Amino acid sequence: MTDSSLKNAQTDVNSSVRNICLNKLITNNIEDEKDKYQLFFQEAKDAIFLVDEAGNFIDVNRSACKFLGYARDELLEMNIKDVDADPRGHEAFQMAINGLVDDIDFEMNQRKKDGILLPVEIKGNIIDVDGRRITMAIARDITPRMQAETEKNKLFLAISTLTDGLALTDANDHFTYVNGAHARIYGYSPAELIGRTWQDLVQPEMIIPTEKALQETLGNKNVGSFCGEVLALRRDGKTLPTEFRATGLFDEKGDYQGHICIVRDITHQKEVEESLRKYAMELETSNHVKDLFTDIIHHDLLNPLNISRNYVEILKDNETEPEKRGYLDVIYRNMVKSLELIENATLLSKLTSLESIEFENLDLKNIIEKVIDNFEPFVSEYGMNIENRITQSIPIRANRIIEEIFTNYISNAIKYGRMGKKITVDVEENTDSWKVKVIDFGESIKDTDKAGIFNRLYSLEKKGVKGSGLGLTIVKKVAELHDLRVWVEDNPEGGAIFVLEVPKS
Repeated sequence: MTDSSLKNAQTDVNSSVRNICLNKLITNNIEDEKDKYQLFFQEAKDAIFLVDEAGNFIDVNRSACKFLGYARDELLEMNIKDVDADPRGHEAFQMAINGLVDDIDFEMNQRKKDGILLPVEIKGNIIDVDGRRITMAIARDITPRMQAETEKNKLFLAISTLTDGLALTDANDHFTYVNGAHARIYGYSPAELIGRTWQDLVQPEMIIPTEKALQETLGNKNVGSFCGEVLALRRDGKTLPTEFRATGLFDEKGDYQGHICIVRDITHQKEVEESLRKYAMELETSNHVKDLFTDIIHHDLLNPLNISRNYVEILKDNETEPEKRGYLDVIYRNMVKSLELIENATLLSKLTSLESIEFENLDLKNIIEKVIDNFEPFVSEYGMNIENRITQSIPIRANRIIEEIFTNYISNAIKYGRMGKKITVDVEENTDSWKVKVIDFGESIKDTDKAGIFNRLYSLEKKGVKGSGLGLTIVKKVAELHDLRVWVEDNPEGGAIFVLEVPKS
């Protein structure tokens, strides 16, 4: 073999080795790419489907199986019609296969193995593989996005239907959004206000002071908000009072980007406030008149009546003719009744004006004994007897006006319990309270009248109700000032039992 022949043979060998190595390298690269593809295909978070021209699945990734709840072998035996919940998916697939569209891009519902419908976004394209048109479709669950859109729509509906006006502005005070209520307050449509500024909605003389106030609040990141009453200027030139609340909007650098504001028409509120102001003035005048009237009946009527009663009493004692003495008795009783009414009316007026009272340590036993002693002359005159069964001390925290409760309880019992000839005062000791009872043996009280007997107006409406004067109304007021309970119940022996419950001190 010549050198030339040897050289050529060596070249052929080298070329063959080089080609073998190159082919091996290419084959390895292809295998590497296939491995990379499979890794990407299987590990993708979105569901990936490969579909042939008939709509049959020829490959699916793990996410697709998890997506629809099927095993891979199950899906490879299925057609896209088996999972599409509406015909749009198959129609889009057919259009792509037939070359009518370049890409697949739509939203639809797919049906999972358990029957649940899943909203998905489908994106895909056609791949030509050895003359076959293969569809690669990627499906993404859009449930979170649809939920977010639903919430956004609810929020937008809530904002758009607010009864208060809501608006957004940019950094130059131009409106970028206004709801219907905001526009109506100022007499515009929402579209007419977009791009305009708040300066168009206030009186010209108020623009400069308003700009200063907003710059010091909304434009200041350290403050950032404004709240106050602003006189709004409507499109028709009329003004109306509004409550204006606004918050400045700032970017990450702290630069002012605009503000969000809420505006409320407070015309009705102002009218109510004015009505209340007038009513308060009228009430104050009425209170002055009431005080004047109370003062008149107490000083200007009480003294003459007392003098007249004394003279009538003298005439009655000296009168020997039975008929005339009877007339004087009637006059005397009515004058005593009038004096009692004036005293009670004056007392009730004073009690009504009290908002609070001072308390001290008292023995209710001593107070009741004092009241009974005061009534002894009247009881004897009517041939009655007061039996006091209270023998133990009753320590309480109260004001001395609590005496008025028993004064009126016993007075009421004398007036309406005369037929029983007896009044009993007793006490029942409980774990944390005392129940003091004034018991008469006269007329009973209807159950329908018991709840309102301490109410003067109720007693006036129900004529003939026991205790229709002011006495029981005074009892109720004194009890309220002490935060105590008073009520009436039936006496099993006939008559009524008036009760005061007071906590132990």
